[in-house]
Amino acid sequence: MLHSFKLLPFQKNSFLDSIHGNIRFTDDEISITYQLSGSLADIDWPDSAGIAPREYGLWEATCLEFFIRPSGGQAYLEVNINPGGSWNCFSFTG
Repeated sequence: MLHSFKLLPFQKNSFLDSIHGNIRFTDDEISITYQLSGSLADIDWPDSAGIAPREYGLWEATCLEFFIRPSGGQAYLEVNINPGGSWNCFSFTG
């Protein structure tokens, strides 16, 4: 199953107009694709981390986040992904 989304940046800025993408669900996998539009050349992109390391505090700088909660549930997962490849995943009860 494929779902498309379009988001607006949390704060108005001069370099990012919109964020859109797709979420694809299969029986054993969730795939999320983000696409950014705007003046992307004005963004100072980090170097690729090669093997993507797990890193804390990504939400304090530049990262993309998504949240997953089972239908009808209170517990959820928060996933943070840095454009350089760093990531982290947290589990919350509500």
